[in-house]
Amino acid sequence: MNQQNPQMTRLFLVAWCSGCCLFTLPAGAETSQTSQLHAVVGIHPMVELTCTRLNLGVWRIPQRDVSMPSLVMLDVDRPLLGVQLYQNTAIALASGRSDWSPFYSTCTLTNSRAVDMTSAKVTITNNRELTVIGDSTVFEGISAPVTPAAGILVDVYTVNLTRIIDGKSTFLVGGSVSYPKKIVPGNHGAYRLVSYPTIRVDDEMP
Repeated sequence: MNQQNPQMTRLFLVAWCSGCCLFTLPAGAETSQTSQLHAVVGIHPMVELTCTRLNLGVWRIPQRDVSMPSLVMLDVDRPLLGVQLYQNTAIALASGRSDWSPFYSTCTLTNSRAVDMTSAKVTITNNRELTVIGDSTVFEGISAPVTPAAGILVDVYTVNLTRIIDGKSTFLVGGSVSYPKKIVPGNHGAYRLVSYPTIRVDDEMP
């Protein structure tokens, strides 16, 4: 009977195992990879509201001291009528430039998620009996008054509701200006509001 040496058998098994391990996991093999990840984010307003400037016009008013002020109005409820004169109407629009003529402010709402034909609520604050100051930058060709007139008062008003279609809505803002009873030559010039109205539109969307 051929008897094997136990010591030799153990050496053979160790050598065979080592060879197998070398074949299954070669030296220097990569087991992982890395990569950079780029991410972006953004912020966009839920809704946006922009309004053009309200222009109540440049008016020819002579030096005077009368019993009643002159009232000029742009009525948002009757925009086809254009500018209207009330009370003391002995004044006239100045000519010379197109931007001296009265025109409404146009407000535009965008990015609303409300369904078509939704009626959004419009509110306006700080819009009654607003005072003015002289400003040479508001009308080209007209300087600021030497002596600003006392008693010029402006009211600004708009619609109560505006209809939304395709996420957008447009509405008018009108107003009136009351020119004082007494006007002296130094009062002539360009004016702007001291403080400004705030317009809010609520489409009732979260």
